[in-house]
Amino acid sequence: MDIHIENCNNIKSANVCINDNKLNIFFGRNGSGKSTIAKAISKHFDVSALEGLRPYGVKRLDNQPLVTGVNDKSIMVFNDEYVKQYVYQRKSVLDNAFDILVRTPDYDAAKEVVDTELYKLKNVVIEDESIRNMITKIEILLSKIKVGTNNQIDKRSAKGILDGKGAYFNPPKELESMKPFFEDQNVTKWAAWRLQGYDQFGKKGICPYCAIIDDDNTEKRNKIFSEKFDKSSVETANLIISTLDGLNEFIDAEKIAQLKSYFGPNGNTSSLETHLIRLNAEANHLYTQLTKIRDFNGSKVDKENIKDLEKMLSEMKIDFSAIDSYFTTKSSKDILCAVNNKIDELINSVGNFKRRDCKI
Repeated sequence: MDIHIENCNNIKSANVCINDNKLNIFFGRNGSGKSTIAKAISKHFDVSALEGLRPYGVKRLDNQPLVTGVNDKSIMVFNDEYVKQYVYQRKSVLDNAFDILVRTPDYDAAKEVVDTELYKLKNVVIEDESIRNMITKIEILLSKIKVGTNNQIDKRSAKGILDGKGAYFNPPKELESMKPFFEDQNVTKWAAWRLQGYDQFGKKGICPYCAIIDDDNTEKRNKIFSEKFDKSSVETANLIISTLDGLNEFIDAEKIAQLKSYFGPNGNTSSLETHLIRLNAEANHLYTQLTKIRDFNGSKVDKENIKDLEKMLSEMKIDFSAIDSYFTTKSSKDILCAVNNKIDELINSVGNFKRRDCKI
C-alpha cells in the first residue's frame, strides 16, 4: 500500500510504503515525523481531524493537509495513544473485557458491514465534485446572508443593501445623468466597477475612465456617489449575485432571475429581504446536513454508541420540504437523493447488525 502525505506538521511531502497484512514498524530519531505519519494515516478519513495536523502559520489552500492511498479502512495504528488507552490501564484490568469475553468473528463481520456502508456514505460527500462545489458555494452565500435571532437580515451582512446603501432602489436626483446605468439590470456590476476606479484613481483630478479634467459638478457627483453607494454593500450584492450564478446547477433558474431582479432598479427591499431569508434557511439546512455527514467520525462508532447510530443517521438526512423553493433542480434532487439513499442503506445495515446474535 503506497501512501502519500502532504502538509502534515513538519512533513511537506512524503511517500510511505505499507506491507499489507503485516506489522509495519517505523523507527527514527526524535522529530523525524514518526508520530505525524501515524496520526495522518489514522485520521485520513476525517477532514476536521486532519486540520489539526496543518503546518503552523496562516491557513492557505496550498498548505491543506492531504493523505491519499489508504485503501484499507481497517488499518490499525499502534502509537503512543493506543498504548496509553489499551496497555497501561490504571483503573481496571477489565477495561477491555468486551474484546476478551464478548467479541466474536460474527460481531466483527457484522461491524465490518456497518463500517463499509459508513465509508461509502462519507465518500459520496467527500469525493463527489458537485457536492463539494455545492458546499463551497453555499458557505460563501451564508457568509454574506446572515439571519439574526429576530428572523431578519443581520446588519453585518446584506443589511446595508436593504437600508438603501446600494442606492439602486431610489437613486438621488444629483445622479440623474447616470439614469441609464441605474435602469440596467446589471447595475450592481456597474456600481462596483465605478467605485473601484474612483477609489483607486479618483484623486488625480481627471476621470479615470475618459481622462477628462474634473470640474465642480464632477467632484460633487463623485462625492454623492461615494456617499450613496456603500462600497461594502455593493461588493456584498455582487458576491451574492455571482455566487447565485455559480449555484445555477442546483438552484432553479427562474428563482435566480427573480432574486437578481430585486437587486435592480425595479427592486423592492421588502421582497428582497423575504427571499434572502428563505434562501438562507434552505442553504443553511443543506450546509448543516452535508457537513454533518462529511465530518462524522465513523471510527468512533463502537459497542457503546451503535445503539444510537440509527437516530444519528436519520438526523443527517436531507429534508426536501426544507429546500422546496430554491434547490429544486433535477441535479439537486438526483445528488441529494443519492445521499439519502446511502443513509437508508446504512440504517438498514445497522438494524441488521443489532438484530444479529451479537452482544453489543
